[in-house]
Amino acid sequence: MLPDGTRLAVRGALEGEWLPVVCAETDGYVASEFVTDAPDAEPTPPVTGNPATDVANTDAIEPVPTAGPTATEQIVEEPTLTAVPIVADLMGTVVGTGGEGVRCRVGPSTDAELIGVVSEGTRLIVRGGEADGWIPIICGDGQDGFVSAQFLAVDGMPPPTQAVQSIEPTPEEPEANETEVVELEPVPTEIPPTEAPVEQPYVVQRAADSEDSGTGYQAVDDDPGTIWSVYPSASPDDVWLRLDLGEVRPVDRLTFELGMWNALPAFEIWLSEDGDTWWNASRWNGWNLQPDVEYEESFGLWTRYVMIVVPDADESGLGEIGGFREIAIWPADDADSLNVLGAPVTPEPQPTEVPPETEPAAVEPELEQSAPEPEEPQPAPEETTDSTTDPAPAEIQTIEPEITPEESENGT
Repeated sequence: MLPDGTRLAVRGALEGEWLPVVCAETDGYVASEFVTDAPDAEPTPPVTGNPATDVANTDAIEPVPTAGPTATEQIVEEPTLTAVPIVADLMGTVVGTGGEGVRCRVGPSTDAELIGVVSEGTRLIVRGGEADGWIPIICGDGQDGFVSAQFLAVDGMPPPTQAVQSIEPTPEEPEANETEVVELEPVPTEIPPTEAPVEQPYVVQRAADSEDSGTGYQAVDDDPGTIWSVYPSASPDDVWLRLDLGEVRPVDRLTFELGMWNALPAFEIWLSEDGDTWWNASRWNGWNLQPDVEYEESFGLWTRYVMIVVPDADESGLGEIGGFREIAIWPADDADSLNVLGAPVTPEPQPTEVPPETEPAAVEPELEQSAPEPEEPQPAPEETTDSTTDPAPAEIQTIEPEITPEESENGT
């Protein structure tokens, strides 16, 4: 922007309302209504120029004589440029970019080199009027540049008529918007909530203990404020807590947490599919366990019942046994049969010795049937082998000779 009183070299005749001149060592044009050939004449409204260079160009530039009409004769009163009255302090504001800012280029073309991006709301010094949709301004560190007229609101002038929410729209801009739409892929992050139920523990249908206390549920109620314990009296030898899943299910693991110290001696974890036949799945030393710590036992087995058994509870010396704050039984995708644990055991003795007792009972009747053996003294017929007559007469005949000798010996 050229300040008032600047002398210019005129390059040629008036072209319409424009006068060709040399300004800042560059060929240019100024509105003829703002130029006079009298150095002491009162200046008319200021001309379009570059304030960044005007300060350095305070020295007068001698006009070049021309054969055309004088500058005085060339003054035109047509208010054609009143829409863009450029003065030394004329300013403009970057608007309509949707917060993205406007590009400042070295020339009035999208092919011109890019100087930088001016943020929306930035105040810029306007160097001249709009031409072909571009306005000359000063951007950066005092560098002359051009911005699109549709993104600059010049002070005192109507706002841009075609302000859009984009900075010099290019084919790359829609692609950026499309990628933003495609980036709405938080959908994968919402998938885990659908898998969360798989990681939830089974709901225990029933809980009972050896004391029939009715408080077994406190070990599985997901309430950190409740603790299951019993004072053994009904079953002082073996204390147990039995949990029923309602049906045979694949169990991955069991986790538990204690809520107190010195309430749990050595204990075992038993598993069963029917509640009658049990397998001892693991053994723990409760004396070494601490409260507020989650412990885990892995299974990978099919089961319905899980039972915590404290054998020989009366020998532990504890009046209160248990201390379980929470027990959780977790599902598995697949599992093995309880038979992989080996031979089953049962918490209560079974009548396994009844068959041996019935075997001796079956032998005794056979001995009674062999009693008729005393009939074997059948040598009696041998005594009558010499007789060919009936046995009865033979016996009578033999008795008489035996008696006769006895009587003869007695002298009868």
